[in-house]
Amino acid sequence: MACDVTVTGTVTEFAFRNPHVLLYLEIKNENGELVTYEIEMSNISNTVRRGIRPVTFKPGDVVDAEMAPARRRLFDRLFEIQLVDQTRATP
Repeated sequence: MACDVTVTGTVTEFAFRNPHVLLYLEIKNENGELVTYEIEMSNISNTVRRGIRPVTFKPGDVVDAEMAPARRRLFDRLFEIQLVDQTRATP
């Protein structure tokens, strides 16, 4: 999609819970200020099937996330993420 973006950020929190798994990333904006993104994944069972577990992300991990930025919500929808070990997952 044309409006998808890829960002690199530092994990601040990983909420492995229903109804959707959430990943919080701290990202520098165009002014160099740190902004926290709340990124929504699928539910727990789908996320596990795709290789993401409760221990996959920990605070301080740096990841690349491809996502659709939110327009009217507080969070973004995640399409693909590159994990710390350089493998890619599609939550």
